[in-house]
Amino acid sequence: MALVKGSKLNLNDDRSIGKRSVYSAYTNCTNASINSGITSYNNLDEEVQIEMASITNAYTEIIKEKKGNLIPASYFYLHLNSLDMLSTENIIHFRASLTLLLVLLRQINSNTITRNFDKMNGCLIRFMENNQTIQSKPLSRLVIDCLIKIYSVQPPNFWADRTTHVYISKILSFSVLSDAKLSKCTGVCLQDLIRNICCSKKAASEKLLTEIFSFALAVIEKVSESRNPEALMSLEKIYNDLYKFAPSGCVANIVGSLTNIISGENEAVEKYALWMLESIFISELKVEEFEENSLEQLVAFLMSKSLNVMSRDLRLTFAKTIHRITKTSIKLFPNLGKGNLICNTFKTFWKMALQIDGYTIQSLTGYSIDLGQIFQGNVSEIDNLLGEIFIPLQSGQINESDVSVAFWKAAVIGFNNYLSHSKVFIDACQTMLIHASQENTVIAEKSQDLLFTSIEHAGFNVLAKHLELYIDLKYEGQPLHLKNAYLLKAYCTSKVPSSIQLFIDLFVGQMKSIYDRASESSNQHAKTYFKLLHHIIELLEHIVSIPTDFSSTWSTVVQMIVEGCNTMIEMKKAFLRVLKSGIGYVKANMDDEEIVEAFKKTTGLFLPILLHAYTTKLINTSTNTIENLSKDFVLDIMMECTSFLSPRAANGIFSTIIKRYDEITDDPTEANIYINLLRFIVTFGDPKLVGDVFNFCKLVYTGKRGCGDKIHVMRVFGKIYEKYSDPNFNEFFETVAWTPEQLISDPNFMNLEDKQTVCRNYILVKIIATQQNYSSAYKMFYLCRAPLLKSLAKRNNKRFKERASNDLKEIFLFLSKMAKNENIQLNKCIEDYLDVLIRAINDSYHIVEEYQANDLREGAYIELVNFLTTHYQYLSSELWEKLVNFINTTKAYEVDTSSIICLQMKVIKYLVKSIPEALYMDNRAKLLELLPRFTKNMESNTIKAHVRMLISEYLNICEEDTILEAINNKMLTTFVHNVVKDKKRKQGKSICGDDDDSEGSIRSKITVITNKTTRSNRMKVNDDEDDVDDLLSVFGGDNKSVNSKTVRESGYCIRENENTDILDLLDGKKVAENIIVPPKKKQNSKKIEEEDNIMFSKDKQGRLVIKDLELENKRKSGSKRQAEDIEMKSASDDEEEEENNLRMSKKKAKRMINASKRMK
Repeated sequence: MALVKGSKLNLNDDRSIGKRSVYSAYTNCTNASINSGITSYNNLDEEVQIEMASITNAYTEIIKEKKGNLIPASYFYLHLNSLDMLSTENIIHFRASLTLLLVLLRQINSNTITRNFDKMNGCLIRFMENNQTIQSKPLSRLVIDCLIKIYSVQPPNFWADRTTHVYISKILSFSVLSDAKLSKCTGVCLQDLIRNICCSKKAASEKLLTEIFSFALAVIEKVSESRNPEALMSLEKIYNDLYKFAPSGCVANIVGSLTNIISGENEAVEKYALWMLESIFISELKVEEFEENSLEQLVAFLMSKSLNVMSRDLRLTFAKTIHRITKTSIKLFPNLGKGNLICNTFKTFWKMALQIDGYTIQSLTGYSIDLGQIFQGNVSEIDNLLGEIFIPLQSGQINESDVSVAFWKAAVIGFNNYLSHSKVFIDACQTMLIHASQENTVIAEKSQDLLFTSIEHAGFNVLAKHLELYIDLKYEGQPLHLKNAYLLKAYCTSKVPSSIQLFIDLFVGQMKSIYDRASESSNQHAKTYFKLLHHIIELLEHIVSIPTDFSSTWSTVVQMIVEGCNTMIEMKKAFLRVLKSGIGYVKANMDDEEIVEAFKKTTGLFLPILLHAYTTKLINTSTNTIENLSKDFVLDIMMECTSFLSPRAANGIFSTIIKRYDEITDDPTEANIYINLLRFIVTFGDPKLVGDVFNFCKLVYTGKRGCGDKIHVMRVFGKIYEKYSDPNFNEFFETVAWTPEQLISDPNFMNLEDKQTVCRNYILVKIIATQQNYSSAYKMFYLCRAPLLKSLAKRNNKRFKERASNDLKEIFLFLSKMAKNENIQLNKCIEDYLDVLIRAINDSYHIVEEYQANDLREGAYIELVNFLTTHYQYLSSELWEKLVNFINTTKAYEVDTSSIICLQMKVIKYLVKSIPEALYMDNRAKLLELLPRFTKNMESNTIKAHVRMLISEYLNICEEDTILEAINNKMLTTFVHNVVKDKKRKQGKSICGDDDDSEGSIRSKITVITNKTTRSNRMKVNDDEDDVDDLLSVFGGDNKSVNSKTVRESGYCIRENENTDILDLLDGKKVAENIIVPPKKKQNSKKIEEEDNIMFSKDKQGRLVIKDLELENKRKSGSKRQAEDIEMKSASDDEEEEENNLRMSKKKAKRMINASKRMK
């Protein structure tokens, strides 16, 4: 079909703009699937696309004339009729027709293709035999793709016909032998077609399969004559996964032919031949296909050829193919793994690596390790291999030593199971040990590396008895190299489980002598010996966590720890760390009775060491102290082992504590050590002992016994009350300990301060959490409310406040769970909890002592805000109204500080968020009534910021005019309007939505960006004027022009703090100190950063100057702003005075802007 007359593609044609293709611009076809199929070919020439458009347009008109359906089948039948007239005289039309045929074949059903197979097959075979088609790669690929598609949908009995075999042979010949290279997609499709033929029992006749693989053999033989890699490449793409279907004998013949190609004459041919060999041996081959000797000879042949290859890439291809063939051969014939095949291959890879750069060695060592792990032969083969690899390192051949190191490691990892029987390996390790002791030599460094790897992978048990010289310190005049100490770590990283007993037998006898040498001040190598000792102890710590022989050797390890703590003072913490690791291992294996019993038997050995370490001061006997031993570290170890100790041990320790404590008269620090030790014995003591401890602590707490501090006694009380819910201690808490009623009624206990509050709150929380029902738990919380809430006051330590907040969260969580268990509604639980907070606030106004009243009131408000932050959405209408009334009634009290007022505004903020939908307007009116009480007196910066925050929240439920009406103060109109501006600016919206709105309206960022191209020229003219108007709108002056202009969004807007939701203030003196010059939109990012660091401020004479904002922020970052310390004039009361003080002319404002720009 001819091209449309005069339809040449114009590059400026609007129809080709954007993502639309040329075809889309010219077609009238409305079938989406056909159009998308055609446009998916992104490599079609423009002329071909236009031709395809003309074809589809003609088909569309014909279908419409006959009133048919515009479906792919209709187009297919029309296109099928035109194939007979198709010729290669017009290449563009020919290519367009074949492309359209392929698109339609992929969209119609298989039955339609089968019914019309003969006609399409005849045409396509005719095209395939055309010389012009063969010479054109795009045309030949299209023909093959269409043939693959029509053959792939045929039924199995189709392949039994002899004619079909001829067609398959023609397709294979055309695909492989023609000049056109198969694309990856076409190769995969053809491979799938052949696989489907081979898989089908009905289709896969022996004769057809023989023909398919005989064709491959014929191609390979042809390549061996022509040395043309193209045919071999196409053959490799088609056959790489089909060899498992080959008839008997075919694969062996193909392997033989491929071997003949590998002659070293053509690198490309050899590479494709090796790839084909690899893909053959990846397939599922049959044993009867090969002979054992032939495979061994094949590997030997490839290894001999690989050593003569100069190309790095080809050498790697040889290695990969040899690895695959060797591994598959051993899988087919296991006896090959018992001979010298693997070791010879390993040696070949090593020799190849000597001629390749270091980047490639990793691949070769990986192949070697993989083969070594399947070796099943005699250890003598490994001895010969290791002996050859070790020669370059032993003889000092530095250039070859790097490769030898890598392959020695590969051999150690690969032949791991044979190393204990290899004499060469043991001798080599002993030689490495000697070399590793040399200083400042390359051989020493490489020997250390090899020795480390050998120990790591061969195992401690294999090499320990052969390396005693390493730790034999009796020889004189031989300084121990410092790096050798690190080799000890190889023992604990050994891949083979080691014996703890063997380690102890080997090292325990040497540790004392090592320590003595490390302690000699005259020994120049003392630091080295200390390092060695430290690594030995680290090794012991690691081995303790290994389950091998733990139960049988733990007692010996403990004896070693005890001896070390008694004789090696500087290393005591290291030995105790070993003990801690052992305790952790036992606690992780509590289900193993043997391990637990072995540990319990040793508690009497190490417990005195721990007690001695905790109660005595560490005196260093040497200057080589590695770590200081802290009391907390020792106490942590003791607390971890309490579950393994008996109450009888606690009684003995308590008697010692009392005796030692009574001997102390004037040293509170030492007395506190013994009081803290009481927390340890309380953990595992019986009720009688706990009672004795409690009575003793009461005397200390009241100052009647000793000089211990109350805070430490309170910690003991806290540990005692952890047992409040234990039934075994019911009698103790009923008769001996303080009851909850006694604690609550004791004003000294309830009014504790400083660090004691943490322990007191801990006791109260434990008492509340152990109540049996919701009613009693709520009652106890109500009684304990005051001390818990006071802990939240701002004057307390930050850490204490965090703990108090967590305590209250835990209490509410407990109350909610208890309520759920008793089928009490969550609303009821929330109401009760808030009722406690409200009562605490009301009670605070009746407390005489002012600081206690303030603490209780402030803490209750803080908890109220914290609670509403996470639970405001659960407030019921009744509870919401109750809270509103509560806030409304507090205006009767005039003792509230600014912090209380700010907290009240935060409460109102969450009431606004949770406003009930029922009676919405009435509820909104109630909230608006609360607003004026906070806007009447905005004395401090903090209050003013909170008012801004509150007004911003009110804007979510009402308009600006409604808020101004509720405030009823015309002096605050500008203030409220600025809040509205800031909120809208933050949301990226215009205040009223119109360009010609009242003063101060702002366009959103979205609008500015969208209209950038159309408004750029106009905005450029007015940039300076807008900057001046912005300044005048803040400072006062001639700002009449603001009403008629739209002030753009700029960089100096007031921002809301994301952490506190508090807005920074926008008026008075603070504004002048925080105005940032707005960046111009066409300036680069670097200039914007420079402008952001510029601000206006006042000097000592009161003149406005430009400062570096970054330096200013750094100066102010270390201080916290307090509400009472920063006073400024309110916008409502002193607005006129501010305007008089800061009024400037438009001319002066413009000078300021120009001056700031010159600072860039």
